[in-house]
Amino acid sequence: GAATEACPACCTGCFVGCIESMVKCFNMYAYIEIALYGKPYISAVRDTWDMFRDPQMSLVFAPLTWGAYAAGLLCSFAYPYIFRSPRYAEEQYITPIVLPAFLIGLQCCMSTLRLMYSALLMLYLSNDADVRP
Repeated sequence: GAATEACPACCTGCFVGCIESMVKCFNMYAYIEIALYGKPYISAVRDTWDMFRDPQMSLVFAPLTWGAYAAGLLCSFAYPYIFRSPRYAEEQYITPIVLPAFLIGLQCCMSTLRLMYSALLMLYLSNDADVRP
């Protein structure tokens, strides 16, 4: 029935959404290279592909994301203990407090780290690429 049709449609939608977000991320790096060096789109995409295959790429940008998750976890564990209230002392009320605290901490850290991420990206691309016209 409807459930057997809905499940593949949902999986397909998720798969297409993942590919779309990867293409957007990939295009961002290619457009930055176009802006820095004035290269044509195809050569910028080739350079971006080479950059993504470089193992140092994950070493540069992964700590920022993991740091944001660590800040979110810190907020989610610290919030219930800092702002203790007898109303939330029971365990059944902990989840509605911890989850928004995690999301708020994650979002604050991700928005703060976005500037550092952009600066690192520009430094990495400007030092990594060939400057031949």
